[in-house]
Amino acid sequence: MTLPIRLGHLPWTRYHRKVAGTLALCFAFELADINSFAYVAPAVHHALHLGLREISVGTASGFLGMFAGGRVAERAGRKRALRACVLWFSVCSLATAGAFDPISLLAARFLTGCGLGAMTVVAVTYLTELIPGNQRGQVQAGTLALGLRGIPAMAFFARAVIGLGPQSWRLVVVFGALGVVPLVITRWLPESPAWQRVPETPLRLFRGGFARRTTMLAGVWIFLTTSYYGFASFAPALLHERGFTVTHSVG
Repeated sequence: MTLPIRLGHLPWTRYHRKVAGTLALCFAFELADINSFAYVAPAVHHALHLGLREISVGTASGFLGMFAGGRVAERAGRKRALRACVLWFSVCSLATAGAFDPISLLAARFLTGCGLGAMTVVAVTYLTELIPGNQRGQVQAGTLALGLRGIPAMAFFARAVIGLGPQSWRLVVVFGALGVVPLVITRWLPESPAWQRVPETPLRLFRGGFARRTTMLAGVWIFLTTSYYGFASFAPALLHERGFTVTHSVG
């Protein structure tokens, strides 16, 4: 029996719940950070004298960074990679709060996105390798559902502080930098015993019986991600362009 199969047949325990809860907290700060720029965009528009085109480029730079921030897990191990990614996007989010012109803003958002994208890949893979097979889908869904609470938390925080002054948008971005909080908790997480095995080529997902499933799921996620973030990332900025106040556009 191979190592992945043995791990997949382990009984569900309190230990697994602690792993899922810890990763849910990491996801909460990550998802809050991903959405932070959308909520500060109307205020950044005034503070840094950016047009809607520059705002859209700033939004895109974060997602481009997420696309680029890839395969560190295979080299560093799941636990170390997870902690490194959380620290990376937290520090870069703090750098975003200190942006003083369009170039520094774009650079900070791109680097933040690198950490956010890498953390997503690492955390989902790590969870998959540690959770028993018969609980895997349910636990993944539950962990991400808890993590998604970071989005409304960020939204309500932004709505509360964005109208305090022309520079209050920086406080919103600092909220994302609080991702360093889970670092204290993630210290107890074990390394995944599966990450050192020889990885299987991802090309097998496009062969035989897997090809149709892979194509269908890829299409679903491409359209889902584009439609969700295409709306959520630009709605506050577009509302502000149509005459809404900064606070009302975020609300």
